[in-house]
Amino acid sequence: MSPAGRSHGFGLLELVITLTILSLTLLTAAEALVSTIRAQSTVSVREVLDDQVRRTLGRLGDLLRQAGEGTVSEVPNGPSASSSIRFRLLRRYDVVTGADWSPECRLSLQLADGELLNGIDDDQDGRIDEGALLFESGGTRTTWCANVTAFEVSRYGRRLQLVLTCSARGAGGHLIEVRRTGHVTMRN
Repeated sequence: MSPAGRSHGFGLLELVITLTILSLTLLTAAEALVSTIRAQSTVSVREVLDDQVRRTLGRLGDLLRQAGEGTVSEVPNGPSASSSIRFRLLRRYDVVTGADWSPECRLSLQLADGELLNGIDDDQDGRIDEGALLFESGGTRTTWCANVTAFEVSRYGRRLQLVLTCSARGAGGHLIEVRRTGHVTMRN
């Protein structure tokens, strides 16, 4: 066909090539968007876990600073650790009558249903020995922290070392874990 007889516009081949290039470009952009959303979700889960662990250790540290050294139990001396701690808080001190201590308080790792403290993922959710940190005082129980996979308390004289680990699933199902260590010096 001569140039004068040819119609204006795209032919079928040109249209197919254009649509293929456009599809590849959109597919690449969509993959980049999904990747960015997953990364943001992972950062958000990590930030939430980190904040939860930091606040729980801070709260526990504040309480244990009020505890008398002689009132703390269930904590071994040295590098071995316990997953619970019992203590009493100083309510007031009178020169004549001495210290007035609260009833016993307890903070412990309560395992989730189907979990045993055995280092195995018994409930098949990808996390080992997970549960919640429970605070018990005066007959009431309060959950202080969820998603706990480890709570360890070690004692070195008047100083306690607290280690709290929490984990959760991020976008795409991968495991995100946050571990923090705190130190507290108790009263005499």
